[in-house]
Amino acid sequence: MELNTALPTSLGEWAAMGVALIALVGGLVTLLDPRRIMAWTGLSLTPGRMFGLSELRGPLGGFYVGVALYIILSTPRPYIILTLAFGFACFGRVLAFVLDGVRSRENVLSAIGDAILATVPALYVSGNLGWVDALVFG
Repeated sequence: MELNTALPTSLGEWAAMGVALIALVGGLVTLLDPRRIMAWTGLSLTPGRMFGLSELRGPLGGFYVGVALYIILSTPRPYIILTLAFGFACFGRVLAFVLDGVRSRENVLSAIGDAILATVPALYVSGNLGWVDALVFG
């Protein structure tokens, strides 16, 4: 893997990089303070079983941190991985809505947020964010 410390060169790439930074921050919070995420989402531990903290720190927090750091540090930056990750996170929330009856405001807003975070890198990779640069920079 070749490390790349160059900053993004266009507004569209900055938008896609912003999604990676959001994933990094969210992953770090989940990795380092899973109880805050539990309180925010309403998750709780079963008495005598602390494995839930491991699941939050590892597969959720650690995975997001790893993917985000890979994108930030590699070249060319594989932004499409963010589209897949957030797209399937959105899909999981939709499944929870349809199959499990999780029709809370938080779930719907989180699904919308995941859909937006999945769309931005896809638009950049497909070349459909060039209009943003043209609009801002003329």
